[in-house]
Amino acid sequence: MKKRFSEEQIIGFLREAVAARIGRVTKAAAQNHLTAQGATRHADDPA
Repeated sequence: MKKRFSEEQIIGFLREAVAARIGRVTKAAAQNHLTAQGATRHADDPA
């Protein structure tokens, strides 16, 4: 079964998804701020 959404509903979904993504990214960035240097060092190490 396919549901049809109005443009307003689709825009609302997109806004919520973007807000959730931004919230997660900024939260993760804040949590990882102190360990970012360590992660960069690991990334620079040859495999």
